[in-house]
Amino acid sequence: MAVLVLAGVTGRTSSACYKGIRPSTTTERTFHVETLRIVKTAMPQPAVGWRVAEETEVRPPRLMCIGQEQEPLPLEYRIAYRRAGGSPQGSADGPAPAESATDARIDIDVNPRGMPFSEAVETLTVPGTALALRSGPDSSSTVYLLFGDWSIEATGSSASLATAHLVSDGPYTKVQALAVRISGDRADADVLAGRIRLDALAALLLR
Repeated sequence: MAVLVLAGVTGRTSSACYKGIRPSTTTERTFHVETLRIVKTAMPQPAVGWRVAEETEVRPPRLMCIGQEQEPLPLEYRIAYRRAGGSPQGSADGPAPAESATDARIDIDVNPRGMPFSEAVETLTVPGTALALRSGPDSSSTVYLLFGDWSIEATGSSASLATAHLVSDGPYTKVQALAVRISGDRADADVLAGRIRLDALAALLLR
């Protein structure tokens, strides 16, 4: 299993730190680790016939951008699943494995500013979310689950933008918004969306 290590500069690369970098504080490290640990535990375990192919390793950041404390702190988490070999027989836990190895992936953005959509979106009903959307064809569908204060507007004939309304004058080590992106074919994305612990993610906004 590949491990993604996001332990350097939180939220952006050091080359994007225009004012320079500084050591992270205890509060920032605690927020990073505690938040991503909760996100990690909310993710589905691999269903029968699947395995985890890639996952973000939760580590405290060593460095931060100077001035980053002036806006809500962004974090990222990713977990990818791959079908394993075996008999193509499904279970109640998830879709049946197929002969061709196809990935499904969940990406979580904490305190994102926005989420662009280049294709037409379908509105879904998912209790506990502010917005739930789907875009793309059945063969490569993406489900978006948004938590917090969001609005969406059209930016073109089929493009749109979901904007998170973040408050910059409050504590910056607080979860104000979450964006969950579940990618795969339509059936796989729907199964993963239904197995995420949405209550645990929603509770992050109340901490």
